[in-house]
Amino acid sequence: MTALTPRWAPWGVVAVVMVALVLRLSAAASLPLPLAGDASGYDGFGALFAEHGRLLDVDGSPLTYRPPGYPFFVGVVYSVFGHKPHLVVVLQALLDTALVAFIYFFLQSRYSSRVALLAAAAYAVSPAAIFSAGSLLSESVGTFMLLLCAALTLRAGESDRAGSAAFAGLLAAALTLTRSVMLFFPGVLVASILAVTALSPGRRMRLVGVLCLSYVAGLTPWLFRNAAVLGKPMLSTNAGDTLYSSWVHPPGHLWGNNTRDEVTAQAQHMGAVESDSFLFKKALEHLRRSPGVAVGLMPEKFALLVAPFDWEIVGRGRQRSWNLHWPLMALLAAWALRDRRLRMSPAGVLVWVGFGSLLLTSTMFYGSPRFRVPFEALLVLPAAVALDGLWSRRASRVAMESRS
Repeated sequence: MTALTPRWAPWGVVAVVMVALVLRLSAAASLPLPLAGDASGYDGFGALFAEHGRLLDVDGSPLTYRPPGYPFFVGVVYSVFGHKPHLVVVLQALLDTALVAFIYFFLQSRYSSRVALLAAAAYAVSPAAIFSAGSLLSESVGTFMLLLCAALTLRAGESDRAGSAAFAGLLAAALTLTRSVMLFFPGVLVASILAVTALSPGRRMRLVGVLCLSYVAGLTPWLFRNAAVLGKPMLSTNAGDTLYSSWVHPPGHLWGNNTRDEVTAQAQHMGAVESDSFLFKKALEHLRRSPGVAVGLMPEKFALLVAPFDWEIVGRGRQRSWNLHWPLMALLAAWALRDRRLRMSPAGVLVWVGFGSLLLTSTMFYGSPRFRVPFEALLVLPAAVALDGLWSRRASRVAMESRS
């Protein structure tokens, strides 16, 4: 403990980490069995990887519909420890708890012990983070990668370290291969580096170049693999299905890859690449033919994104589970980002440009809370700054009243 570290800080961070661990292990212990939906699919991919040592689909063909990151993670666990879904979510709970400690120590050296502890505590009790850690889905691992990417990018800008930028690029590639909806996130990292005014434009462009080259290098093996399998370098073959279901949406139906009509029935009889291309083209044709219908969907997509409940709560088999933590963090973050110095700092840019990329993704597809989960973690810093400011103003007011 240094002279600059308050006496209460070590005890505070231990208490926050323990609370985070208990909450996440409790969520992991309540993993619903039998698994359903996407969780069941990931479980099957993991079991096939453990048996054959390759990423395979349920029909035995090479896996192309899903990105490979999370099936690989589950498959490695199953290969080492056997078919134990509960162990996967326990490992996720431990990773996410480690992330709570990481948030504190990373921010403590850059802001203050109080801001760092408030940020760590905010993430520790996040319902989205807790439920994600206890679900056999990719959001928890994706959040871990996203925050490490952000930290490495900030470190690269602070110290002009090409090595940190290279690791950030590789980790961003791994994030894209785990959550393909994070395809725009490297642009967020680039914006953060460009906001480092302490570096010359040439230095910033050097870091951007290193990050981008590392990102492309990280994606290349998977793109080559799919080029060999499919004859085309693709991240996955679900883009067409997702885009079509996001714009050809029957009224009253739950959002997701679940539109079923004559077009999707035709696609089922095609190969993976042909089906993906066919549905993609049909989605674009629908947008050209019915632009009014497309515009009419926008308010609903935006409402789904900002709504204070997780209508697509990850893997719990429930709908409309309230999540008041999300709007509270968003409001506090918006309050803090009124300060131009924070808003235009590399960390501030990560937050608001990050949510811009989330809005773009939600516009293209739909406002899924599962898209939002990793980005919610970015809010804890500005939210903590806002809480610290409110605390400081209250303390100053109390001190002035006591003197008067």
